[in-house]
Amino acid sequence: MTDNADVERLVDALLECTGPIAQIVDHMARAPDPMAPEDGMAVLRMLLGDALAPLAGDAGVRAATRVVHRAAHLIAEEILLVPHPPRRGRIRRRRGGH
Repeated sequence: MTDNADVERLVDALLECTGPIAQIVDHMARAPDPMAPEDGMAVLRMLLGDALAPLAGDAGVRAATRVVHRAAHLIAEEILLVPHPPRRGRIRRRRGGH
């Protein structure tokens, strides 16, 4: 396996876990009474900790943690979010054709 293939597998693995996490965060943000971001982070941390508890004691968890931390740092350093241009406003027509 080449180094590039290893990185591609890492990207796939990150996408596989960040997709569901993004859905959870979106679900929490759309709640009728959304939590403050720091409270939402605490709930997410608890949920993920419970879900990942079966990995406790796995020999690869520490190595995986180091790789994910490094990946997060590189992503934040290398990928810049550029503001979108303003959306063109829709022209709203009044009812009755005016």
